[in-house]
Formats: sequence, C-alpha cells, structure tokens
Amino acid sequence: MVLRGAETRTHTEKGLQWQIGQKSGKFRKLVATWRSQAGKIECMLTENDNPSDVREARNSLQNVMTEISGVYNDLDALLAETNEQGSKYEKFEEIESEHYSLIKRVSKIFLRD
Repeated sequence: MVLRGAETRTHTEKGLQWQIGQKSGKFRKLVATWRSQAGKIECMLTENDNPSDVREARNSLQNVMTEISGVYNDLDALLAETNEQGSKYEKFEEIESEHYSLIKRVSKIFLRD
C-alpha cells in the first residue's frame, strides 16, 4: 500500500494473516458461486434453454470470473509477503480452464443461432 509522501505501509503479522483469511474466504466463496452458476449453465445447455437466458447466465458467470481474478491477484500479493505467493494458483488455473471450456461451448450455441 502506498501512502502520501511515498511512505509505504507494512502489515503487522496479525493484520496480514487477517487480510489473507478474508481474501481466502472471499476467493473460496466466489469459486463456489462460479461452480453453482456453471452447473446451471450446463443444465441450460443440455435442456436447450432459450439462448437469451443462456446469454444472461453467461454474462453473470463472466462477471464472477472477473471478480475471482481480482481477488486472486489481491490474495497472491498478500501471500507474497509470507513467501507463499502462488499457493492458490492451481485452484485459480483450474477454474480459469473450466471457465474457458464452458464459455467456448456456450459461444458455439450462439454461432448456430
């Protein structure tokens, strides 16, 4: 964090652990939200739901993925202060890969219509 006059704020150990806990919790919650919404889209795809409903669900899923990315970056920056940077990367990469595959499948539906 940067303050006025180019001073930098350092975290206390307790404060850093609290922030990591908060960001980790938010990251887990967003991943659960993403999985729930992805499951709904999977159902929509198998049931051939209305494309406008699928589009709306896709946009919502994309917003969650954007939020996951931001929280991951914040969390990773905090973890860098504890030499644990990258410890959540595998989970982030897994979600990112699943997201890409699902969005690709959804896009094919829109290309057909």
